[in-house]
Amino acid sequence: MKVSSLGELNLIEKIRKKVESGKHQNYKKKDLILGIGDDAAIVAKDLNRDFLATTDMLIEGVHFSKKTASPEQIGWKALACNLSDIAAMGGIPRYALVSLGFPGDTDAREIENLYKGIESLAGKYRVKIIGGDTVSSPSFFVISITLLGEIIKKEFVSRAGASLGDKILVTGTFGDAGGGLKLLKKNELPFSSNHFEKYLLRKFLLPEPRVREGRIIARGKYATAMIDCSDGLDSSIRLISQQSKVGAKIYIDSIPMSRELIKASRFLKKTPLDFALFGGEDYELVFTAPPEKINKVKKCVPEVTVIGEIVNKKEGIKFLDKKGKELKFRVKGYEHFTRNTDF
Repeated sequence: MKVSSLGELNLIEKIRKKVESGKHQNYKKKDLILGIGDDAAIVAKDLNRDFLATTDMLIEGVHFSKKTASPEQIGWKALACNLSDIAAMGGIPRYALVSLGFPGDTDAREIENLYKGIESLAGKYRVKIIGGDTVSSPSFFVISITLLGEIIKKEFVSRAGASLGDKILVTGTFGDAGGGLKLLKKNELPFSSNHFEKYLLRKFLLPEPRVREGRIIARGKYATAMIDCSDGLDSSIRLISQQSKVGAKIYIDSIPMSRELIKASRFLKKTPLDFALFGGEDYELVFTAPPEKINKVKKCVPEVTVIGEIVNKKEGIKFLDKKGKELKFRVKGYEHFTRNTDF
């Protein structure tokens, strides 16, 4: 079977089963707290804290274009992807390893400026760049960052803890990055003079990971499950439901969307809800929490909205309008190896 038919998630599951059943695994099982299948892996460190490890790779022509993003913006976003994974576990980012592949005729200033973007965001979260690798690439840029962090023991939040009756909450607004990407594809310009375009382009090119919010949620033990929204809100909800073996009801009128996205959607001839559910790359947090903890969460993290609730697995994933009518959508969140022409 070709990988394009298998799909990214099924491929990861095959790899996970292969690795975990391998005869030559040299780590002790008790040291591995959480392995393949979540936003980050967790490995035992000492009596008080555990290690977090995550990695993301960006490839020119797939994740970014040098026609529409500067080297600084590309570097910033490459680290932001990893920071968001640490945020989704409720962790503290610490050290980064940066590996680059690029053609030999690349202007050295491009590499310097790319690192400028990485260092700018790293400084904001006190992340130290401690190494990496550089290799020759035949015709395009490849950026891979491995981020190491830590978490206070038993404070981490995985995707697998959602329970019947939990509410589903999100930070921030959704669809802005997808709207920004659509604008870039339409105009092929890094910035425009219109306010709504500047706002959406910034959300796509220079995302702000929710590290602080993730720490507050984890430290307060408010969440039962959590994930970062990199491939669209729909995909994030489905992954939590799959890992937690539950169903979900989402109230579409409760999904927070910015005025800028609503305005841009008219121009782009696409509904704001389409961007919110399937656009991806918002790097907001999606999490579940018991009803009795909702008010406490909102006091600590003001930009939080309840958008649904966890139900029995048999009910599946349902999107409901304000009258309670179920709306049907074709699942189209981003997935590697599977062709996606919508975003």
